[in-house]
Amino acid sequence: MKIWSWYCMGRTKEVILSTIMRDYAVESRQAQYDLAETIALHGRLDQVQKDGLRVASREFHYLLAQFAMKDKQWDVAMRARKEGDVLAGIYDTEDMGWDPTVWNKPVKEVWAVQVINNNFNAPAGDEATQTIDIDE
Repeated sequence: MKIWSWYCMGRTKEVILSTIMRDYAVESRQAQYDLAETIALHGRLDQVQKDGLRVASREFHYLLAQFAMKDKQWDVAMRARKEGDVLAGIYDTEDMGWDPTVWNKPVKEVWAVQVINNNFNAPAGDEATQTIDIDE
């Protein structure tokens, strides 16, 4: 949580890595693992850098909005909050899912059914195949 809070406050990766190494007496490799795991937990893995930075920037804008509210700078607070909301994707349009016009097209299904003659006296290979429309 401490690493994530540093990341949200806008600190660079280099500063975070050096702070982790100094405060916890770990090597650079372990500090990089800890930072990567933090971003993976709080961001998506497919675009860690871009999404992690977006989330951190959003949290930073929300933090700025809180400080501006505390200082009664309403205009600054509203702009910072709105920018954080834009980064969060609140104003993005959502996809509605399936296209309803796809369901308006009639479909004709044809079933192929193989009927096996269970007459034991019939010669081998006496089978019939029928095609049955769904309307029948």
